[in-house]
Amino acid sequence: MGLATYSNENRILGAMQTLGLTADHLAALDGSISPSRLSAAFRGVRDLETPQAERLLRLLAETFRPGRVRPSRSDRLARRRGNKDIAGSEARSSPRN
Repeated sequence: MGLATYSNENRILGAMQTLGLTADHLAALDGSISPSRLSAAFRGVRDLETPQAERLLRLLAETFRPGRVRPSRSDRLARRRGNKDIAGSEARSSPRN
């Protein structure tokens, strides 16, 4: 059973890919579906039930509206430090005179 272009599973997969999420991420955000269940749905083994799919689509739309996505803690720290860690590692890897 393949996934139809506009199936709920494909719509969820597209949103996840846009946001850089995995099935593990989405399952953790949802809290009531397992990553293996999502994987089975995305492989076309077992379709998601409509209420599950609608809940996940709503979760993705509400949680990740433009302006609501916060950078990760490591990104915020790197910006605060002015990326000194990256510059420091480059300086350490260059030969010393």
